Amino acid sequence: MGLIDEREILVEMYKELRGKELVESAVYLREPLLIQPFKPPIREFLSSYLHSAGVMIGELVGEAFSEEEKTMTEIYEAILKGVSDGKLTSTELSSLLYSRGLISKDNPGVLQKYSRLL
Repeated sequence: MGLIDEREILVEMYKELRGKELVESAVYLREPLLIQPFKPPIREFLSSYLHSAGVMIGELVGEAFSEEEKTMTEIYEAILKGVSDGKLTSTELSSLLYSRGLISKDNPGVLQKYSRLL
């Protein structure tokens, strides 16, 4: 099953939600797996859901790497975690990877080959 059209979600959820909460929910609830367990507010639900589904999410990311014939390495994992922690520039990510001993020098240019896949 593919993603659900946002318009369908807006029509169905309009009975329960309004305004910003309705729109945000329509964006995230396009994923069919989220519909049944959903309980508003959407941000609290997503936080709880993603926290409890950590292993499954890791497997999905690993599967995406396999489809691209790449290996999920410590560097890719550290980049993804860094971005999730709010590090958005290559300079910040490079410093993070260097501090963890994952790259040999603190140089944002080193990340280019990794960022292409991500």
